[in-house]
Amino acid sequence: MSPIEFDHSLLGQPIVIGRNTVRPEQIVDYLIASGEEEALTAAPEAPPLFGIAFLGEVPPIGLQFGSRSFMAAQVYWPLQPIRAGDELTTTTVLREVYEKTGRSGHLVFVVWETELTNGRGEPVARCRRTMVHQA
Repeated sequence: MSPIEFDHSLLGQPIVIGRNTVRPEQIVDYLIASGEEEALTAAPEAPPLFGIAFLGEVPPIGLQFGSRSFMAAQVYWPLQPIRAGDELTTTTVLREVYEKTGRSGHLVFVVWETELTNGRGEPVARCRRTMVHQA
């Protein structure tokens, strides 16, 4: 296997990819769309998976491999409640890029870890995403 071509300077570097203030209507819309209207309160607290909407797109890494890519895995850990008015910062880190050869041929895996923090700097959620690139 030849070395994987991508921007190696991105490995391990935190990158802020989003800043958002959670509006009450976003939580209300999420609760309605997910069939949880009974959870509506005067000061809505978001359900545990709400933070997924703020993960954002990971930046390009200049990967020189493959013509197709797809999500291979995503694990999301809610750590504490997200509330209306929270100022969320989304920071992501490129953790690893590695190759494998299997039944579907030669593959490159790109692993990102993303964290959402509130305005007090407290982590409210973490996510690990793995993308697969195939020739």
